[in-house]
Amino acid sequence: MNSSDNHTFHIREKENFDRRKRKAKRDLILIILFLSLITGVSLVWLLWFSETIIEEHEPELVEIIIEEIDSAEMPIRELPVRRKSIERKEFDSLGMLDHKDGRVDSGYFELEEAQRIKSMRILSEVDVRLRQLEQRKKYIRNHFQHFIFTHQSNFLHSEEAGISNLFITIHNVSEFCIDLVIIDIQYIEPDEGIVNNHTLSFNGIEARGQITLKAPDSSRGRIITHVISRISSRSLDFCYTPEKWHKDTDDPYKCSNGDK
Repeated sequence: MNSSDNHTFHIREKENFDRRKRKAKRDLILIILFLSLITGVSLVWLLWFSETIIEEHEPELVEIIIEEIDSAEMPIRELPVRRKSIERKEFDSLGMLDHKDGRVDSGYFELEEAQRIKSMRILSEVDVRLRQLEQRKKYIRNHFQHFIFTHQSNFLHSEEAGISNLFITIHNVSEFCIDLVIIDIQYIEPDEGIVNNHTLSFNGIEARGQITLKAPDSSRGRIITHVISRISSRSLDFCYTPEKWHKDTDDPYKCSNGDK
């Protein structure tokens, strides 16, 4: 082997050594990356599993809100609120087997108490609604002029025929039905005063409704006035007559036993 061949052989041996060295380094890096991935996945799984175990043994809190009314005169929006927290035990099948009455281990009595308090809350809410409804009715009874009012149309008048074509409308803008409204109509001559009287009865005026009736014609009179002489409503518990105006009470038009 001459010197040229010997030099070529050494170059090839060096290239093969470098190639094996690079391959070994690449294999080592791949092994390290694979081990790191396995370690990371294992840590994530262990953390998730430990959190799941902790969450399964945490007690559940049930918060019940109870509204109580201390005074009949207190506004509804200012009702005090009492809060009570009840701890509910988780159901444990092993504990059920070891105990004579498994309902204790499963939190049965705590749940029973929560259901009882929930029923009290529902009843309390119903009572609040009823109180609000009664307050609304009382307000309408004492301010009925804003909810039940009349409108008088134009009419025809002549010396020969007198008054005709008079229509009167009753408006009910409340949310309750009015069973009966009676109106007294007065026909007046300027020099003589009242010369004729008639009444109109309006029956069954629906909530937020109105009824229009034609008034009786009159052979005499130039001026017409009318006034409400009676209102009754079972849904409002409302019995109005003018003589009740002077009653010494804060709710004079509420129906009494004698009105029904």
